[in-house]
Amino acid sequence: MSNEIAFAVAAAAGWGTAAYLIKKAIDENGAYSTAVFKFAFCAALALPISFFAGELPRMASMDGPLLWDLALLMVLNGGATACFYKAAETGKISVAIAVSGSFAWITAIASAALLGETLSALQVFAVLLSVAGVFLVSAKHFSLSKGEKFEKNVGYALLAMLGWGASMVFFKPLSMGIGPINTAILNYLVIVALIAAIALAKKGALHSPKKTVYKRIGASSLFDVTGTVSYNVAMTTGLASTTTAIAAMFPAVTVGLAAIFLKEKISGTQWIGMAIVFASLALLSA
Repeated sequence: MSNEIAFAVAAAAGWGTAAYLIKKAIDENGAYSTAVFKFAFCAALALPISFFAGELPRMASMDGPLLWDLALLMVLNGGATACFYKAAETGKISVAIAVSGSFAWITAIASAALLGETLSALQVFAVLLSVAGVFLVSAKHFSLSKGEKFEKNVGYALLAMLGWGASMVFFKPLSMGIGPINTAILNYLVIVALIAAIALAKKGALHSPKKTVYKRIGASSLFDVTGTVSYNVAMTTGLASTTTAIAAMFPAVTVGLAAIFLKEKISGTQWIGMAIVFASLALLSA
């Protein structure tokens, strides 16, 4: 397995576990307040890592084009993250993560349009297979048999999918320009800035978490930093489209953890979807 594939897998494991761990914190503390404190903690965790890795001085190399990439990242990724946290607050985490995680096809299109990346026929098939697998994981939530309605958080999750998919291409130039750890730090800070602004606009949406919530935020932050830094490292050596297709299998991780530890029921369709996701991983790394 190549290095970029290994880092992309680590990203999926980190993000999937982080999403699973943050659900209870969101239920107790609210979406926006939890997001602000969590990503501030993530930035604080990543800062010393960047310092000891010798990467922090590269922040000074931030130029005009990279500032533009950062601004787009703030709007797209920050907005998508805010939508995901609202989706997790207003419904099941399995629904929120499965729908919002179906963004690899958007990144593939954006990578071709903005970065000029080209994919082999096998890679195109693997990307499509990955998208199909993630969709099947969420398939039961799109099934509208007689008398059923969409989960109320699907709208937020769809917005998160669109924002995350479009934003992922901007991690590549930033990671190559100032380093993958520095990019993670700036990403966390712009998320904090955007969501804090949203929270302040809504009276009472931003408040200090309880002690129990701090523990959950801390645990989720550790996995989130691992996932984001791993993803950014993978982006410096591999294609944005294929790296994202692998990292975007993180919903399978969240759903799997929920099934094991929360005893959530997983349908046969979802199991098939997860199997397809891992099959696409094998094709991408071949």
